Order: sequence, then C-alpha cells, then structure tokens
Amino acid sequence: MLDAIRQALDRDRVTRQQQSSLAGLRKRYEALTAREREVMGLVVSGMLNKQIAFDLGTSEITVKYIAAT
Repeated sequence: MLDAIRQALDRDRVTRQQQSSLAGLRKRYEALTAREREVMGLVVSGMLNKQIAFDLGTSEITVKYIAAT
C-alpha cells in the first residue's frame, strides 16, 4: 500500500514538473510577435533559413536573427 502511495506521489511530482515546464513554454510563445511565430512555424517544419527568407520576402540574416530570439 505504501509503495502504491509513493508511486502515485512520484507520478504526481513528475506531472507537475511537466505542466510547469509546458506553462513556461506557452508563456514564452505568447510573448513572440506574429512575425516571430510565423518564422518559428516554418523553422520547426524543417525549412532552411534561406527558404524561409525567400518565402517571406526578407533576408536570411533576418530569419536567423528571429529564429535565435
């Protein structure tokens, strides 16, 4: 019985840590500008900075700067 309680408490601790981490990520995402979100979406889709720059009509340096933010 005590083992089951310990396991439940361990699972709860891990879940709370994950939720806290996710909340932090959401907060950071919400702080991005619309353009930064647009670039981020393209970066995570696997596009190269050069391709993103072409699609958005901007320079590759700008994309790199936004992606590094």
